[in-house]
Amino acid sequence: MDWEFTEDAAFLALCDAFRESGE
Repeated sequence: MDWEFTEDAAFLALCDAFRESGE
């Protein structure tokens, strides 16, 4: 498991949820 990939995926998921809730 690559930690960098895991963190990126979690970050993108967080941004996605934030954008959806904001719009």
